[in-house]
Amino acid sequence: MTQSSKKKEYNRLLERRVWLFDFDGVLVPNHTKKDSDCFVSNAIKLIAEFKNITLEGGKELYLNLRKNQKDNGLVVFFINNFPEIDVHTVMSRIFVEYNKKYKKIKPENGTVDHFKKLSRSKTLGILTNNTGQIVKETMERMGYLRFFERVIAMEELYPFLKPEEHSYKVAAKTFGAKPEDIVFIDDSEENVKASRKFGMLSIHITNEKSSTEVADFSFKSNMELLIDVLR
Repeated sequence: MTQSSKKKEYNRLLERRVWLFDFDGVLVPNHTKKDSDCFVSNAIKLIAEFKNITLEGGKELYLNLRKNQKDNGLVVFFINNFPEIDVHTVMSRIFVEYNKKYKKIKPENGTVDHFKKLSRSKTLGILTNNTGQIVKETMERMGYLRFFERVIAMEELYPFLKPEEHSYKVAAKTFGAKPEDIVFIDDSEENVKASRKFGMLSIHITNEKSSTEVADFSFKSNMELLIDVLR
């Protein structure tokens, strides 16, 4: 794609007045394979404790329930299969170690300036399945929060988290915008596809080229997106 055609394509993004960013994997680094293994281990422990069964029994139940289900994340998994377990318990027990990492995260060089520039002409928001407290504390520490008008987090969306259409309806209503006025950025393929189906202009943050059936645009990182589009 030539620079002129690229600029024309990016103008489609810059015409939208509301930009919605996911938190995990977009505004902060995504979890690693080691983190994922830890999440699953904690989930199995929680299931075993709740069902009063052995860890082996908890693992077997977890694996059986995960079969033939979309990988929409462990919070959605618990909502769908164990609605009687409080979602805050799920968040605190499964992601406790990972959430400690947020206290050490630092912004990439130039990111604060890019958000400052983008916020001059766009309304910025966050749409996340994480908790509002974690997101706001981390964003404040990184110097981003002042550029974002609203954080729409798990507490506001529960029990219909992304990729449920309800979450995108909440976001559009919150910002008083039509879906076609919104740019949505997420690293989850399911979340991006759902936002696009709802009518938002979608950006997939991924290390691989995203299919045009998934998203309108794809970038390797949030930083690459900001640098390219705001150039």
